[in-house]
Amino acid sequence: MTFDERLRYELLARGWKTGKLRYHLVCAGLIVSQNTVRNWAKGKSVPKLEHAVFIARVLETSLDALCGLDVESVSQDAAKPPELPSGFGSAPLPRP
Repeated sequence: MTFDERLRYELLARGWKTGKLRYHLVCAGLIVSQNTVRNWAKGKSVPKLEHAVFIARVLETSLDALCGLDVESVSQDAAKPPELPSGFGSAPLPRP
């Protein structure tokens, strides 16, 4: 999921519209316009990292989840050793 899809999902799950999200963001200390929040939800723009942190806190979700990172696929990819270019490591290492 993209950021805007996940944001809309989180808003829908709470029965919120972008105006209510803006209200909670302002109460949390992030001054942002209604138009900006609408643009985030429509995918016309993405928030700065520090704004995304506020959004995640207000929505009580993780920043990873809000950004659409699939933790399982990330951890599976991290468990795989990286592929090396062909011929890499075929020559013996020099002795000290």
